[in-house]
Amino acid sequence: MDRQSNRRIPVRRRLYAAILFTTFTVLAIAILSSMFYMLRIRQQAEHVLSKELQSSLSKEVIQKASETDKILDSYKTEIEVLRDYINNMYHERDELIDTGKFVKAPQPDTKKDEYAIQSTYTREDADPQDYLDDLYFFSHLESIFEPFAKDNSDEVSTVYIGTRDGLMVAYDKYSYMVADPDGKNYIYDYTKSEWYKKGIKADGVITTDIYVDVVGRGLTITVAAPFSDLNGNTVGVVAADFDITGLYNRMLSMDLGKGSSSFAIDSKNRVISIDSDKEISAAEFTHLSESDADLFTSGGSGVIERNDAFYAFTPVKNAGWALCAMVPRTVLLESVETIDNSFRSAMLLFILTAVLLVIAGLFISGRVTRYITHPIDLLMEDMNQIASGDLDHKARVYRNDEFGDMATGLNDMVSRLKATMHDLVNANNRADLMHELANKDALTGVRNRTAYDNQLQMLDDGIKKGETGFGIAMIDLNDLKLINDNYGHEKGNIALKTLCSIICDVFDHSPVFRIGGDEFAVVLYGSSYDNYLTLISEFNRRIEQRSVDASLEPCERVSAAIGCALFDSSIDRGADDVFVRADSAMYEHKTAMKAGRQ
Repeated sequence: MDRQSNRRIPVRRRLYAAILFTTFTVLAIAILSSMFYMLRIRQQAEHVLSKELQSSLSKEVIQKASETDKILDSYKTEIEVLRDYINNMYHERDELIDTGKFVKAPQPDTKKDEYAIQSTYTREDADPQDYLDDLYFFSHLESIFEPFAKDNSDEVSTVYIGTRDGLMVAYDKYSYMVADPDGKNYIYDYTKSEWYKKGIKADGVITTDIYVDVVGRGLTITVAAPFSDLNGNTVGVVAADFDITGLYNRMLSMDLGKGSSSFAIDSKNRVISIDSDKEISAAEFTHLSESDADLFTSGGSGVIERNDAFYAFTPVKNAGWALCAMVPRTVLLESVETIDNSFRSAMLLFILTAVLLVIAGLFISGRVTRYITHPIDLLMEDMNQIASGDLDHKARVYRNDEFGDMATGLNDMVSRLKATMHDLVNANNRADLMHELANKDALTGVRNRTAYDNQLQMLDDGIKKGETGFGIAMIDLNDLKLINDNYGHEKGNIALKTLCSIICDVFDHSPVFRIGGDEFAVVLYGSSYDNYLTLISEFNRRIEQRSVDASLEPCERVSAAIGCALFDSSIDRGADDVFVRADSAMYEHKTAMKAGRQ
């Protein structure tokens, strides 16, 4: 080997020289040519497309808002009809009272899909006898509430009135959801509701903010209006809940292009959502500034351009909302065919240029790197042989450079790895054996006190993370000393093993610990936690059955007391508090068992 071949040339220098030369040559020519054509296309089309997009976007939003406003206006008209009907009822109040019927509380036999008129009150001490006149009077509302609700059953979920005196009369097909098993009066303080507070002070029809109905009837608004007696005094509010999920979805259904979205904002500048009750502001939802987001609810219509997107907005006056739509600027390049053609031409030229340059670069760099890559291939063969499990294989030292150093280092590493693996196997075997002995009760084979203390620490760690669904059962063998004294410690051990077997059999899905001479503990999780009463009952049954079985030896007729406690965040600071309550319950059981035998 001559002096020239012994000269050390770093592989990194060879590789970097070839890659950098090829890469920079290809990219410099390709980027310069493609940027020239792309910039020219964008400059020609951007202004025209922007104006067209803003105009069409604004028209679409205004049209959807107008359609929604018309439907919401029809809701108001229907409530005005109900309000006028009730106002006219007061002209015949005495006759209507005489011919009315008693409106009952929700009845437990009301079927799920059956419409029913019902009465509720605002006070716990309300007596229906105090409302007899109003109950008989408003019972006539069923004649108008029924066709109104049934004819609009897809939208109207409930129609009702609430009086100043604290009586509500409602008509819907969800009465079964509030029916009392005993048919008692249902208490609902509607005077705190938005529809009543706004309606009782209003001059005309009001609409509440949108909300998700608590009994799963979809996205809902309440439309309400006050009604008056013959003297013109406002005596109550008539209202109806409208499920506007379909209306809301239709309002937002706009085909605006890829990446576009539409949304509505309520009067408090919050984005309305069907899928979540989490409140999110318009600024947070759109990532716009507060001042820009406030434009949406300013009461006017318009289009703004922010963050590479266009935002169109217009009011939905009858609901106090603002309908908004967002179209990203990228839609500009997708909406006009001429831009697509220009873009494809530019991209085709870019690809052709890049391919030619890459071919030339590959030819040049291939010749340069061939000398470099050959030792890599050899080293990879050696590494694959070793990776397959042949730790006795030695990597070939091909030449005096970094690859030679890597082969030598690989051989040294494999030798050390073999020695370390041998030591680790021995150490792991010893550790496993020591861990098992340290946590296992020698007599019963279940986990010991050390394992139990570790379990309590794990429970405390879980409590900090919100994992509170656990309980502890304490079990104590009765009369162990008596068995030891009368029959010997060997029989006492049999009694302990017998009790342990019963515990493990009954609580087969829970870890069992022997934490003292005659004491066992069970940590309840999952199904054992959910069915702990059944398991305790089964345990007591088996103990009772075994304690009176004359066919067994005295040491096998075991008797034991059990106590259980579940974690309660209001009184327990940690797992040890649960243990103390379970232990106390066990001793109460033991005392009761002793008293029963006397």
